Amino acid sequence: MARPQRNDNDNFFTPKNSLFYSAGIYRPLDAAKHEIRLLRILPDDPETQVECELVRDVYLSESPAAYHALSYAAGELSKTEPVKLNGITFNVFQRLESAMKQLRTRTDTLFWIDQICINQNDRQEKGHQVLMMREIYSTAAKTVIWLGDQSTPTAIVEFREQAAILRTFLDCQDLAELDETADYKLVKLFIGAATRSLAASPEKLTSTIQAMSDIFEQAWWKRCWKIQEVVLSRNTQIVWGQELMGYIDLRIMNQVLAYAYIRRQEASHTSGTTASEPWRQFASLSQAMSVYNLKSKWVLNHNLRLRDVLKISRNLMSTDPCDRVYAMLGLADPVYSIIPKYEPGNTTFAVLTAAVKAMIEHDHSLDILCDVGEKRRDHTLALPSWCPDFTHAIERWPLCDEKRGDKWAYDASWQENDGALYEKVHDQTRNALSAPPRFVKGSRILQCTGFDLGVVARVDSLGAIPDVAGGGTLFEIAARTRSRWLQCLDARGMHLGDRYSDNYTVASAFSDTLEFGLRIDDPRSIGQTERQNARVLGPVWRFFITPEMIMGMAPLDTRHDDRLFVLMGANVPFVLRPLENGSKDNLELVGQVYLHGCMHGKAVEEYETGKRSMVRINIH
Repeated sequence: MARPQRNDNDNFFTPKNSLFYSAGIYRPLDAAKHEIRLLRILPDDPETQVECELVRDVYLSESPAAYHALSYAAGELSKTEPVKLNGITFNVFQRLESAMKQLRTRTDTLFWIDQICINQNDRQEKGHQVLMMREIYSTAAKTVIWLGDQSTPTAIVEFREQAAILRTFLDCQDLAELDETADYKLVKLFIGAATRSLAASPEKLTSTIQAMSDIFEQAWWKRCWKIQEVVLSRNTQIVWGQELMGYIDLRIMNQVLAYAYIRRQEASHTSGTTASEPWRQFASLSQAMSVYNLKSKWVLNHNLRLRDVLKISRNLMSTDPCDRVYAMLGLADPVYSIIPKYEPGNTTFAVLTAAVKAMIEHDHSLDILCDVGEKRRDHTLALPSWCPDFTHAIERWPLCDEKRGDKWAYDASWQENDGALYEKVHDQTRNALSAPPRFVKGSRILQCTGFDLGVVARVDSLGAIPDVAGGGTLFEIAARTRSRWLQCLDARGMHLGDRYSDNYTVASAFSDTLEFGLRIDDPRSIGQTERQNARVLGPVWRFFITPEMIMGMAPLDTRHDDRLFVLMGANVPFVLRPLENGSKDNLELVGQVYLHGCMHGKAVEEYETGKRSMVRINIH
């Protein structure tokens, strides 16, 4: 599918500027020397038209100049405003024009602004400039984040001033710069005092959370481009109307609010009252600040896995669907060798499938298959079943990303070869396990090896998800659904006693299955029943059993006679569906599964002892 294009825009999604392009102001940039253009916004009366000029080109590879990079949300594409660029009318997005009006007081500052400093009429230049985003934002003296020209709530102004004073006193841009010193203790004291103050006043806590939510409801936070723009920047400044704040100020404020909210919830629970804080706003606040956590990872490793950053971008927005991938390349390891191409013939289908192919081949892993969700079946992209649709939000947490301490929780195909199993298997088995997946038929079919673990049992054993027919509270619905699932184990005369010993009952196995084998015997952790309720009421999982009496949790659209596999190169098993009128080796991926007792190399052990054979399948 070709990416959509607006009739009133040139060059995909940028405003129409044929007159300016015909004037020949842009000269070609030297990609080999990492050349960029810089802009000066000319000072003038706030009510007059914005005037600016392209002042010079800079070779970042030789002598980086001091400039500020602007990060903004384009807003509605149809809303544009004219500015004067080198004396010629140039149409920019309305939100960008508002930002330029605010920033033109900075007369001594040069800016890099993507819509203007990149020749949007040159698709080749646009591609190599996008590939330079890592260098552009990491070289900039400051990244200015424009949220909009709204007035800032008083609660935020007061709160921000306290955080800014603390940051200025400590002379730091990032809490991660502080170690266990007196400065760090001072931060903890400030956070503790602010937390107690807010928690003691429900009304003030509610208004502050609401005010912070107003910040995070701005369109900028929903952009997928914002991730690399913030993570890569040495220094960030947020502009909201007339208010200026550092990103670290928001970090401090967010941490105080989180602690205050928890303290207030605990106080309400102890007193038997119900807390009325707006949890929805607090949740959106925390989600928006997740980019800060990614920045901490970036400090430790400048070349992240592409899959890790794409999991974030698919929950955000981009006008061009291909930018769900392109916007994250500045954070990913360059070895994936993905080159942004904005030609009309480079379809979203081609970009997404090429990205997945690169991840499988470079990471030597099939864990990317865990990111596939049901929505791919309704999407017009017609992607292969093995390709996640990165233009939609992820539907369920990938099981392959679960951890126990600092190690992965599952290892179904035995990828962690430093364990005891490595010493058990013979060289012949190791060679068989190392056979890499490959792409055939023009990279539309993923061919891989694995172990066939049988089929899903009768569809009526799947039960209702969730059982809401009887009404009641969420807790009652979850309890009733668990009970119904447990009853279906014995409803068809299935003899589970042969599989489970007296010391490990069917009920225990069932309970462990509902927790995906991740039961935590820690009194400080969320209770077992609450975790099971979350799994049951999702609703993104359903309980099933196999003819071999193995219990498991699978995606909602799992059907009777779907087949279960452990694929070499993946940490978890998968459920696949035979193609209509196809051979048994041609299947489509349904999704990841939890298969009790088969999550830690059981299939490999059975292969080594001759109880199970290896198969080669084609995933379409």
